[in-house]
Amino acid sequence: MTIQVLHFCPTSTGGVALNAHHQATSLSKIGVDVTMLCPQSWEQQPSETTYRQSRILADPPKHGHRSRLRSRIETARSIMRNAKILDQQIDTLGIKSVLFASYSEYLAPLWAHRFRGYAENRDVWFGAMALDPIRDYVVGPKWWHARSIRAGYSFLHDVFVHHPIDLKSHGAGDIPVTVVPHGEYPMPNPTGTKQELRKRLDVPDGNAVALCYGHLRDNKNLKNSLVSLTHNDRVTLVVAGSDAAPGQMQADAYLKIAQELGVNDRVRWKIGYQSDEDTADLFAAADVLLLPYDKSFVSSSGILHVATPFEIPLVVSCGDGPLGHAVEKYQLGIRMPCSEPKLIANGIRQIQESPIASDWNGFRAEHSYERNAQILVDRITTFHRTPHS
Repeated sequence: MTIQVLHFCPTSTGGVALNAHHQATSLSKIGVDVTMLCPQSWEQQPSETTYRQSRILADPPKHGHRSRLRSRIETARSIMRNAKILDQQIDTLGIKSVLFASYSEYLAPLWAHRFRGYAENRDVWFGAMALDPIRDYVVGPKWWHARSIRAGYSFLHDVFVHHPIDLKSHGAGDIPVTVVPHGEYPMPNPTGTKQELRKRLDVPDGNAVALCYGHLRDNKNLKNSLVSLTHNDRVTLVVAGSDAAPGQMQADAYLKIAQELGVNDRVRWKIGYQSDEDTADLFAAADVLLLPYDKSFVSSSGILHVATPFEIPLVVSCGDGPLGHAVEKYQLGIRMPCSEPKLIANGIRQIQESPIASDWNGFRAEHSYERNAQILVDRITTFHRTPHS
């Protein structure tokens, strides 16, 4: 019997959506009937995907306004509306397997009860990708945060992570936690040679191109990357990505920092959405990828998997998690103890002076969406073959 999966992804951009798209694609390739429940702004066109799309979720609030309160109100409305839509789809379509593209606890005490009933009374399997498993960003009182985490896990049968972690001590209780690999993101061919792409960016001869890519969240420490330019004058920094949510530093603030430091002539700003074609050109032009995260970052990095087809060396700082482990195990670049600007500058210089013999093939062999999909199917099949009282 064909397995049917409703893949719930309420965001249309960023690493969560990319992971969901490739996961659904790999599931469909091995015979799973996948419906992606997603917003109208889902980037992949229906004619381009091997899975079915149901674009009926509320689009995430835009990051264009500066009011944190307004942003949170709109986010709350979106969360509650999408929970109601998912509830209706499960009930109307008779869905038996639901995969959340990303675990979330936000407002869970107000919506999780909808799905506990299906899990307990209708034998509906619920799984979730815990892409950011340590839920230490507290919204509201601590007691509400703890209650929300428990509620977010309360109806799940399986949780999937990208590295071994004890989630029991983080509110997941006795739910089985399974490690699945994060696969490579296929990218189109760049539109020019490396030299041509560097020329388009107006990179001086002899300069290394360092790339900072993705949403400009505070924990990516873009300020430190800008300061690092004062310690290495043979670097052109390319900053490509969209502004972070209200309440975090915005692109214009970083631009002002670059101007005050006197390094803005060596920064190329590409603020806003980057298409796959734009992304391919940026990564093909780059000599090094900067990922100077805070130590609180203990997740896998989708940006690493965008970089994989281009085999770009990384300069990384992060906590104990899959990103740091991958960099060290496969020698994918330089891992720093922290994101201090001098360390970033020295990491770039080290790559400039002594290229790293990275094991990208070994990394690819262990990180594929094909393995990811098969593990998911095994867990779903095990659940439905087991009698439930």
